[in-house]
Amino acid sequence: MSTAEVTMPAYLIDEENHKHYITRELGKGAQGAVYRTKDDNVVIKVVMTEDDQLVVDEKEYDIYKSKIDDIRILQIPKGVNIAKPELMLKKPYNGYVMRLLNNMVPISELLLRPSVEDPFQHYLETGGLRRRLQILTKLARMFSHLQSLPIVYGDISENNIYISENPEETEVWLIDSDNMRYMMDFESIICTPGYGAPEVVKGISCNTTYSDVYSFAILAFKMLAFVDPFFGVRFEEDNSDDWDDDWSNEGTGDTTDPDELAGRGELPWIEDRFDDSNRSKAGFNRKHVLTQRMFDLFQQTFGLEGRQNPVSRPTMEAWYECLLQASEATVKCHECKHSYYFIEKACPYCHVEKRKHLETQIFNWFHVDKIFEDDEFITEKFDVQNHEQNHLFFKQTSFKTFDYMRGKHYLTNRHTEDAFFTQEIENTVELDLGNTTFIKNLSKTPILVTVNGTNKELNYLQSVEVSRIMDVIITIHLTQFKTRYIKFELRD
Repeated sequence: MSTAEVTMPAYLIDEENHKHYITRELGKGAQGAVYRTKDDNVVIKVVMTEDDQLVVDEKEYDIYKSKIDDIRILQIPKGVNIAKPELMLKKPYNGYVMRLLNNMVPISELLLRPSVEDPFQHYLETGGLRRRLQILTKLARMFSHLQSLPIVYGDISENNIYISENPEETEVWLIDSDNMRYMMDFESIICTPGYGAPEVVKGISCNTTYSDVYSFAILAFKMLAFVDPFFGVRFEEDNSDDWDDDWSNEGTGDTTDPDELAGRGELPWIEDRFDDSNRSKAGFNRKHVLTQRMFDLFQQTFGLEGRQNPVSRPTMEAWYECLLQASEATVKCHECKHSYYFIEKACPYCHVEKRKHLETQIFNWFHVDKIFEDDEFITEKFDVQNHEQNHLFFKQTSFKTFDYMRGKHYLTNRHTEDAFFTQEIENTVELDLGNTTFIKNLSKTPILVTVNGTNKELNYLQSVEVSRIMDVIITIHLTQFKTRYIKFELRD
């Protein structure tokens, strides 16, 4: 491949002769860089060499264009935000034009970087635990949709995902679609250093949906815990517990680069249940940022079996369900504004006692007598009419915590319906908390609001005023065999 010794020009021209004036670099990945232009929502991806030179080779251009044409025909599911190529740059520059929302930044803004002086403050200023969980939940959902086709993304890393610049927002976009392929068509070996699965790094397998899961888990751990999942005490310069990212193998007798060991899967992860030789206390206390289910998924991914056997790793859908439940189990400290899991008795960051929070409990009631009403053997054998056997009837399906404060809060169709995974997540019940509470039905499905034995049916956009949300039970008839109950409790 030939390259020209050039710097970034003031503008680039696309294949339809439109000029795109470069304003600033947004981010740089393993295979190129992304630049913002003077045109709203228009960005440019340029292919660059390892020494940061623009690729300006016409033969390479034709190869690259064929690759981009393959991406354009991929059937991307609705709800997966990908900035797809729209126009190629004009020869000989290798790259393309795409559209991206304004005010987006690389997800690397949510990681611990050398320039960060106060990790706790940076964590808070970039949205804290709750926002990180919400962003990771959206990412896992998008990757789950892709993998159901199955499409391999190929290069999940901190450089190829963009998020809202505003810390109050959680918009997520995939920016680098160059390498996306149906799994059966994927023939390349691609990864950003520090994010590759062992089988990809060692060159024994091309990228797969399993390697995508591995890369996603690395990003998730770094976002949540502020430390790499593999760089532990075996390669720290000393055994200090500070936020130093200066790794060294001095004194270990091992001359292998730690990045290389980690990449090849030859290093235990820092929280490995069966090998504590690479423990590290760097980063946030894991119990404050990870749930037990998350620990299990990270172990399943980064443990010896996960490193050696890709098919043993958890699915992206398992990550989605786990992260969604975790995000709905957070409360916000009224003092320091950090978010944390509601099971904590006090804020783990400023140690101020937790205020009361509202806990929503969602149950399904199964009408077992109706399910088996035509089967005399079943009803007689198991006595399904006996309502003392409540374990046959009740099952808690989910829950959600709310910061108990004035304002509007929402339940989604995940709480009020049996929503399909492929459905958009939409608000279905509005809770307007104040001196009195208003409950509003935002869905087309009628809901029954019961307050101290008094029932009020709410159709679409109807609302009812109640004095105390804790006295409310919402009933939704899902099918003739199943009813959903939503109850509220104020907890310390």
